[in-house]
Amino acid sequence: MSGKKMGSYFKDDKGNVVKFWQHYESFMFDNAFREDINKLYMFGTSNRSADGQYRIKGKSDYAITEGAGIRQQMEAANTSYYNVFNIQDLASRLLDLSEGKLKTDQREFVLRTGERGAYEFHKSLEQFSQLFTPLLNQDRMYKVNQTGFQMGLGYGGQFIEYLGPNNIKVNLSVDSMYDDRNRNKLLHPNGGVVESYRYDILDIGTTEGAPNIQKVGVKGQPIIHKYIPGLRNPYSPDGAFSAIGTAEDSWEEHKFFCGAAIVRDPSRTASFIHNMQAGYANTTFA
Repeated sequence: MSGKKMGSYFKDDKGNVVKFWQHYESFMFDNAFREDINKLYMFGTSNRSADGQYRIKGKSDYAITEGAGIRQQMEAANTSYYNVFNIQDLASRLLDLSEGKLKTDQREFVLRTGERGAYEFHKSLEQFSQLFTPLLNQDRMYKVNQTGFQMGLGYGGQFIEYLGPNNIKVNLSVDSMYDDRNRNKLLHPNGGVVESYRYDILDIGTTEGAPNIQKVGVKGQPIIHKYIPGLRNPYSPDGAFSAIGTAEDSWEEHKFFCGAAIVRDPSRTASFIHNMQAGYANTTFA
């Protein structure tokens, strides 16, 4: 595999494109590692006991401290359950979060959900729009050229945004983590996993001028990446003379990351969860 390389590039602070080559397996390892970091931000759980102590200790006898991820920090806030998704019910709940707290020009929310949740959002708005939009509206119809058909037509479109009463605006954002079947095992009878039907609002305004949800880390300590060269060195030309750490025709790579995500004010977040998940709200599927 060492001969299979992947071309990539990045832009420096001046906008210049810098090209480089990265070994395929190294790239896959780095990609999986960064996906794990994303899961840590969202699904990390605190190991702090009810009395405030950290009872798990490492080899150095110092306590191992693990903080809560975004989901766990949101649990104490605005959590609601639904059986059938309804756009009017959603607007009513968002009004509860807005009135007396947010100005009318600040009531724009982003719903993070899975593909099934996006489909339910579309279906609800499609049914709701029929109350106002005559069927004579042909904006969603388009012409299709296909052999064997004359005057072929297509019909499409998907609702991904809603502007409701009192200037409440909702945008949809589909997150692949909600559809991950390796992590989420509870299946929905209409298809997909129940997690895919979940809706999260991660940021309702700001807290004292700072982002309500923000990544945190150790200053000056990015991801640590080290490797042990073997007969092949991933960062030197093939066949070039260099020192090796092992005689095997391979090399090892190791990464380390220390960081977290902070939710400054959980009351500025909200979750709309399907009733099937109500009994699993505090359960992590791995």
